[in-house]
Amino acid sequence: MTQKLSDKIYEDIRRDIINGIYKIDSRLPTERDLAGIYGTNRFAIREAMTMLASSGFAETRPQSGTYVRDFNLHCTLEMLAQIVLINKSVDPQTLKSIMKFREVNEIRTAELAAARITDEDLAFLSNNLIEKEKNLGVPQKLAELDYGFHYRIILASNDIITRLIFTSMKQVYMVFTDFFYSLDGAPETSLALNRRLLEHLKKRDPVKSREAMRKIIAYGARRIQGNKGNA
Repeated sequence: MTQKLSDKIYEDIRRDIINGIYKIDSRLPTERDLAGIYGTNRFAIREAMTMLASSGFAETRPQSGTYVRDFNLHCTLEMLAQIVLINKSVDPQTLKSIMKFREVNEIRTAELAAARITDEDLAFLSNNLIEKEKNLGVPQKLAELDYGFHYRIILASNDIITRLIFTSMKQVYMVFTDFFYSLDGAPETSLALNRRLLEHLKKRDPVKSREAMRKIIAYGARRIQGNKGNA
């Protein structure tokens, strides 16, 4: 399918905003100038500007023009996902916040899941770890399995808000988890820690499940943040 010109213009300008070519609070080129740059009519430019505004990267000021919005201040999870996909990295402060969110919420969901988990959930988690062992040398596949493992535990906990947030940050999660599984020894250690958690979940032990998840999150944070210059 051929990409609409307005979509391409939107993506180009959004990328330039994220990369700092257009600074926060600076005025974007006029519709006329952009039409000249892209060799198109103003309608396509206007559509692109509308998309930039609706996605939170720009704002229109009456009688003045379209300006770059402070997307760091007003960032949503959807915007964060777009930024991460373009940069292929997570900045240190955002990474620290994500790990803190996981520490607070996933430890609690592991505790809740221990009391509510079903045999079907346990079978899914067991099969997930079997696949994980088969793919220890494939970071991208491990990242997908990792997301599935943690998501299933959150699902079993019946914590709706954590599930919604976790789902919304999937693209961001995949970027830093892919990096994590490229680190020496991380796949093997992660698998061992996951197996320990699964054993406690099978025994429906909330205290030990909580502690096992705490160790998983702590290990991930330590390895990723210790190499955050590359994440």
